[in-house]
Order: sequence, then structure tokens, then C-alpha cells
Amino acid sequence: MTTKDYDSLESSLLDGQFDAVIGSRNYLIGAADPVSYLQSDYTCDGTYNLSQLYNPEIDEQISRADATSDLNERRTLAAEAGARIVADDAVIPLAYPRGYIAVKGMKDVSVDSFERQLLTAKSQRD
Repeated sequence: MTTKDYDSLESSLLDGQFDAVIGSRNYLIGAADPVSYLQSDYTCDGTYNLSQLYNPEIDEQISRADATSDLNERRTLAAEAGARIVADDAVIPLAYPRGYIAVKGMKDVSVDSFERQLLTAKSQRD
């Protein structure tokens, strides 16, 4: 077992020198759309593919998500790609913190699995 700061490990991680790594990528911090990190982290030619995942079918699904301008379809395809990535054991989620904000006097606030869309066209004040 090795415990180091990320900067000391990055080149070894990218070279695939570990069988398993426990870490946090802080996904979606400041990113409203998951497609870009799916491309970099889980495609065959991804620039940050630490898991060394090689699955052209997942690449195709991520490409389809990237190509669509329909937001709901894009999210659905991204979620399906994420499920396949987990099924391929490229990443194993150990914990997932959920945070909620409460505002008095609001109704129809969205619960978005990507935690980026809280207000929708249906959201309104009481």
C-alpha cells in the first residue's frame, strides 16, 4: 500500500502501475455536463484514463451523448455510459455524499442526479 499526495502519484497512475486506487476525482465540481469528464476519464484515448478502461462500445455511447443537443437525451446517454463503466469495474463507487439546500417558500424543486439543476420551469415560490 502506498499513501502519497496526488502530484507524487500521477505519472505512476497514468502508467497503470497500480492494481487498485482509492481516490476522489471531485467529479462535477464546476462542471454542469458530465460528458467531458467521461471522455477524458473513460474513453480508449482519454487523456486522463487512470482506470485503463478500453471499451469501444462505451466510447460510442459517450460519442453519441456528445453529439446530441437534446439535454435530456444527453443526460440519459451519460448516465447509461456511467452505469456501463461501473459494470466494467473501471471504477467502484465507495461513497456518494448528497447535499440539499432548503429554501422556505419554494415548491417543485428538482432532485437532479447530477446535482446541477435544482430549479426547472415548474419551480415556483409559494
